[in-house]
Amino acid sequence: MTMRRGTRAFLFLALVGTCGASLVVACVGDDPVGTGSDSSTPIVASDASVDTAVTPTPGPDTSTPVDANVADTNVADAAKTFCSTQIAPVGFTDFFCADFDGTGPIEEGFTNKTLSDGGVLSRTTAVAYSAPNALFTSSLGTNRVGTLSWRKTGGATFTQAVLTARVNPDILGGVVPPGTGDVKLLEITSSNALAAVYYTAGGNVGGTANYTGYYYEGRAFGGGVALKQLPITTRLTSSTWTEVKLTWASTGAVTVAYNGVSVFTDSGFSSTDTALTFTVGSAGSGTTGAVPPHRFDDVMFAIRR
Repeated sequence: MTMRRGTRAFLFLALVGTCGASLVVACVGDDPVGTGSDSSTPIVASDASVDTAVTPTPGPDTSTPVDANVADTNVADAAKTFCSTQIAPVGFTDFFCADFDGTGPIEEGFTNKTLSDGGVLSRTTAVAYSAPNALFTSSLGTNRVGTLSWRKTGGATFTQAVLTARVNPDILGGVVPPGTGDVKLLEITSSNALAAVYYTAGGNVGGTANYTGYYYEGRAFGGGVALKQLPITTRLTSSTWTEVKLTWASTGAVTVAYNGVSVFTDSGFSSTDTALTFTVGSAGSGTTGAVPPHRFDDVMFAIRR
């Protein structure tokens, strides 16, 4: 896959195949600022510690991705970002990409931004998978949140949802305070179920006390709540970029893959919904003093219907 960057934001519709299925694509890359899945009402972006939302601005009707900050006549000369080179996978009707290479608000293109209780959500130029920028998130402390979310509703129920992101865990330095809380990093949620990837340092995971590492959480809600928490025993390497792919099928089947290799599978919880919300960032719950910050880059969401 070619990794390129620049500043891009685009949304376009195109007819795919002879069946006439609609394709929606949004491509962005922007900057600073928690858990979007619980927030169903978009709000206006700001620097305050509140949920915000931004509606993507449609680009010109063209088959070539366009930088929102470059006139159409200059597209050929504009530098391309990673997202400007991406299209929806074959068979997927809805697609979103964020590479955080823009100069506008980091939430541009997303539908919700949550920043509260001292959470951190910012653009970093210190390290990026596709230069020059990446998303830096941290929830060290107690109940600190900094996340970005994208919600999409379609005309048919989803059959498969895929969240892909380059993830780079930071290294904690100095004296690390104790903590038993956890941090949600990736999530796909519907109106009645979800699949998510968490990290904890000393928390209780599925009955295992003092667990440190990543784990899967699945929930089914509405008419009672069912919960699964299962360890993902393969660790991400600190200060190293890894492609993490979370795949959730409407049947409930869940897969987590690192760099294309499956590291976790579960039957999960099924859902038949037309609307899904994808979330990336750090959403802390409890005291998370020993949880390292995480960097994200080249984030992609895709829905098959």
